[in-house]
Amino acid sequence: MLECVLCQKALSGSHPEELWAEVGGERYPVCDKECLGLVKDNPVEILGPRVTLRYREGCERCAERIALWREVADRRPIRLRLEQAPKLVNCPELRLEGEVDPFTGEITTLNELLSWLFVQYPGFMGCC
Repeated sequence: MLECVLCQKALSGSHPEELWAEVGGERYPVCDKECLGLVKDNPVEILGPRVTLRYREGCERCAERIALWREVADRRPIRLRLEQAPKLVNCPELRLEGEVDPFTGEITTLNELLSWLFVQYPGFMGCC
């Protein structure tokens, strides 16, 4: 079932083309023009930060970070993209909103990472 990315209202199977919000090359369904405007104007607050984690296959450290970021994605809205990059010098490589972020890549616990994201992106923690 298709739902509005903002208010979770159920949408019909033949959803109108004009009610899709495009953010960072991704398309998100919305229920009306109000939700469309809100998503386009506030993508990080609504969809979460854009996170790209580049990793090397078989690297234990990379596997740990992938598991950590997947856990974050299960709990809070983020736009997580995983990219295999076999020629990384320093792995994993983390990008937040397109910028390399070496500090966040060093965080190893879920609570620390959620707290850091909350400081960087106010409202990230949600209501619970």
